[in-house]
Amino acid sequence: MCKKVSVIIPIFNAEKYLEECLNSIITQTYNSLDIILVNDGSSDKSLEICNKYELEDKRVRVFTQNNQGVSVARNLGLEHIKGEYVTFSDSDDIWEKSGIEKLVLSLEKNNTDLAVGAYNLYDHIKKSKTKVSYLDKEVYSIKDYLYFLNRGKTSPFFGSQCNKLYKKEIVNTVRYKEGVSYAEDYLFNLGILKKVHTISNVEEAIYNYRQSRENALSGSQSCDILEHWEANKKVYKETKKLFQLHDGLKIFDDFGFLVSMIHETLATGFICNKKTNFKYKKEVVSKILEDKILKKYCCSTKFSQKNWLIRYCYKYKKPLILALFYDVGIKIKY
Repeated sequence: MCKKVSVIIPIFNAEKYLEECLNSIITQTYNSLDIILVNDGSSDKSLEICNKYELEDKRVRVFTQNNQGVSVARNLGLEHIKGEYVTFSDSDDIWEKSGIEKLVLSLEKNNTDLAVGAYNLYDHIKKSKTKVSYLDKEVYSIKDYLYFLNRGKTSPFFGSQCNKLYKKEIVNTVRYKEGVSYAEDYLFNLGILKKVHTISNVEEAIYNYRQSRENALSGSQSCDILEHWEANKKVYKETKKLFQLHDGLKIFDDFGFLVSMIHETLATGFICNKKTNFKYKKEVVSKILEDKILKKYCCSTKFSQKNWLIRYCYKYKKPLILALFYDVGIKIKY
């Protein structure tokens, strides 16, 4: 008998894309599903849509709460899982038809603790997909995986829980940090990686991440760039602890990782604050470059193409250049 997979979907004002998301799940080639919909205080028709699916499909269960954010919603879902395996979906994304089946087959065939799949960046306006695959072999030991993670300075989707399949006994030991506005999924997966020994990879794209989404997952999200930076510093510290746990500190690139966190902070922050005055953005960049966490490692890594601009701006105190780079780049792209 096929082992059951619990799929947890936190939902906040998602009526525009929710049915497309749910249809992609209930029509999966892998039928043994426990579909958990957590309505996070939506004020639109999301709850009505959820209730309709619950009536039509016995695999669907609906839970509702006052708006408390995506972390609380996911934790509520985790309290009610019935499956031996667990995965997640965002309420406006779309699964490939055999996505869950491929994750299950990968995990069971290779007898690993965690399965990870490639994904597509889906432009719903252009109706185009761009595949992203950041793993290059079928099975990793945790030490090999950390080496790869360090070499690539992390994928922007390493933190995503939606392209992964977790074993119940492992996921039951970890919870999302509530009250955290940024990087909660990254921190969750760092907790998972402390518990696993082996990871398998699905080369085919199993999930479609919708770009240019109008709605945030939770009404409690904000666009405070410095708060985002503080969250990413916590990610750095927790990642370093993970490497230390697995005797990987010798390969951990502190400055390279911090550079990737600065890039993620500024890219995301400048998108959220496109209409904010430039003076504020420059002040934010200046405060980040003055952060004492950078001083210890700035000169301890080789000058490379990936970090030269941030290193240069840090060394020569040029926040204006870095702020202009992200401000102009974001406006051209978006």
